Amino acid sequence: MRTALEHRATGLDVPRRSSALLAPAPLLGGVSAALVAAAVLFSDGSSDDPLIWIGGLAIAFAAAAAVSAAVGVLAVPELSALGLATVGSLGSLVVWQGFSLLWSVEADRTWIYVNRGLVYFAFLVLGLAVGTARRSPRFAAGWLVSSRRLH
Repeated sequence: MRTALEHRATGLDVPRRSSALLAPAPLLGGVSAALVAAAVLFSDGSSDDPLIWIGGLAIAFAAAAAVSAAVGVLAVPELSALGLATVGSLGSLVVWQGFSLLWSVEADRTWIYVNRGLVYFAFLVLGLAVGTARRSPRFAAGWLVSSRRLH
């Protein structure tokens, strides 16, 4: 019996050939994992300097994932009402931060928070894109269980 996520993403099964690593879903998963690792290990807390290269790459790959989903290369995630509310709320927050530049006393600090919000939204888009892959929930659960055994 297949889970709901496996039923939704039947077209994203990764073939067992050597070029499978160049397929969009595994490549996006690897890049997303590398970006999350860089954000956790090299972000230097809430420093703004690493935000430029980590966030810039996250935004670029999130845009590539969105374009790939728009042209049909990647599956478009099917969101529940709660998922739509989450994406809409974070998107609205970023837009509101952008509009607040109009009346901000410190526009440079506001721009930093707009950039940070864009990076958070990009990571959300990457998570949604990676989550549509057929085996990603089982892989993530297995990874969490195996990392728990090590501690």
